[in-house]
Amino acid sequence: MGSKITVVVAECFGDRVRQRARLGPVWVVRSKENTRAADELRRARRHRPGHVVVFDPQGKTVESVALAALEAINLRYAEWAECEVIGVRPTEALAKALHAFGAGAVESTRAGFVFLRESSAA
Repeated sequence: MGSKITVVVAECFGDRVRQRARLGPVWVVRSKENTRAADELRRARRHRPGHVVVFDPQGKTVESVALAALEAINLRYAEWAECEVIGVRPTEALAKALHAFGAGAVESTRAGFVFLRESSAA
């Protein structure tokens, strides 16, 4: 494990997607600003296909949008070690969902939170 994934549920994240893409895969909620930034990255072809994903919000709250994205991400990137979620504070439901993917710790950040999954290697 060693992969960092960023999930952005903030609709006004925009050009900051570029910085996050340097760290690992980025999933960003669809909005005019976010989609424009993601499209620019794709056109530049600096990352492999699927590295920057724009997703439609599946839910009525930022928490439910984040939950839906996390489930899809865990299926796609089985070996992730760190997941930063931007645009929502850690809630009990989000922490529970992340802990279902493996043991780890939730740390609050100014913009959201980070989940650090424990390594399964002995």
